[in-house]
Amino acid sequence: MFHPDKIKSIPQHFNVLEIGPGGYPHPRSNVLLEKVFDSDEMALAQRGYASAHKSSQKTVYYEGGRFPFRDKEFDYIICSHVMEHIPKDDLDLFISEMMRVGKQGFIEFPTVFYELINYQDVHLWLMNYKGGTMTLMDKSIFTSNHIHKIIREMFYGKDKYLAQVFTRYRDLFFHAFEWEGAIKYEVVKNYDQLVSEEDYLKYQKYFSEFKGTSALIDILRSQATLVKRILKRVARPLTRLI
Repeated sequence: MFHPDKIKSIPQHFNVLEIGPGGYPHPRSNVLLEKVFDSDEMALAQRGYASAHKSSQKTVYYEGGRFPFRDKEFDYIICSHVMEHIPKDDLDLFISEMMRVGKQGFIEFPTVFYELINYQDVHLWLMNYKGGTMTLMDKSIFTSNHIHKIIREMFYGKDKYLAQVFTRYRDLFFHAFEWEGAIKYEVVKNYDQLVSEEDYLKYQKYFSEFKGTSALIDILRSQATLVKRILKRVARPLTRLI
């Protein structure tokens, strides 16, 4: 989860369901819903190659279709990095089931920009979020190739700065939002419907005001200050000797 700060509506008494927790369940979740996959290899890929969680939270397994819960059984539902895995034929039912068993919740997913530079075979959608609506486009419009693999290696290699790029630019690569009562979504057919001039202007503003480098600048400044202090301490005894 890259936007935990956007989860703001979970009072202590809420009964919380987390769908597809992967290897890192949210600590506030009371119940975890896990899908049963055909093989351990597929389950591993769907978790993003993270180890299976070892949480003591109650875990319910299901094989797809309707969720094994009563209507409005949960006050809040966490669905982080799951939507991009849902097959087209299951999408409507999956979203309607979240609205059926939960009163409100949180959804997080990778953006179209993440998929374009960090292609994931198990992700089925290119996605965006604007105007309160989650937008999805079938990702089969392009397939994985060696170009994607080479770019992927850039971000998962030993270069620590590239490895941090998704966190540093999290607003570009990941969308997250809370919903209540209903989840607004739309399946579109082309890039113009998915990403528009409005998005371009938003990200242009985002990059022009980006504060991500300030932490690095602060570190460099503090190091420079430390060096100056050390030099002063060294200079004082030298001055006495002279």
